[in-house]
Amino acid sequence: MIPISFIGRTTKDIVVQTAESGTKYTHFTVATKSGGTPKEQKNLFFDCTLFNADAERIAKAGVRKGSHIHVSGDFNVQEYGKDGEKRYSLKVTDVKWKFVSGTSSKKDTDENVAPSTEAPAETTGSSYEEVSLDNDDLPF
Repeated sequence: MIPISFIGRTTKDIVVQTAESGTKYTHFTVATKSGGTPKEQKNLFFDCTLFNADAERIAKAGVRKGSHIHVSGDFNVQEYGKDGEKRYSLKVTDVKWKFVSGTSSKKDTDENVAPSTEAPAETTGSSYEEVSLDNDDLPF
């Protein structure tokens, strides 16, 4: 797996579902733009999945369509065929996320909800651990 980190907006409200096995999960997409000048940029859509307590946590946090979030996790590309053409799906697993401070969704603005003045709390999956680096540890 390849580590990835990006900022984008969710494309729909978060909904927690339950599989036949009893496992709770949520599947959501985060839209962002590729790098480069505005003419060179392309829209990118990353499919993210969270399970059990992590799925419930993101739903309870109020993430909904248009929420501006930072996502990190393991990146992979899944190839599939549609109408005889090769297509690719961008997947992020082992997702860790947090709200991007000072922003709100369009829905928040439309409903005249005042943005919070508190710093957003980071919400992570169970495999997140704090890393402390000394300048001597950096390769440059």
